[in-house]
Amino acid sequence: MNSEDINRMWLQSQDDAEGMRLGFTTQQHYFAALVAAAERKRLHDKFMEIHKSQQHSNNYWHFAARKIMEEPDVA
Repeated sequence: MNSEDINRMWLQSQDDAEGMRLGFTTQQHYFAALVAAAERKRLHDKFMEIHKSQQHSNNYWHFAARKIMEEPDVA
């Protein structure tokens, strides 16, 4: 993820916040969720790449890739 990706997600959160009539604090939470989802996707793809490069299919990279895409617990 680079600065262009971050800027794009910030602009998306602004547009979405206006459409949903969200306040600034809620927009910040929405933006953080967008960034977190993008990072989970990046890690998932990387783990799957490692999994597919392994000589045997019985490894933990596939398990980690699946788990990282699960929705996190919200406190």
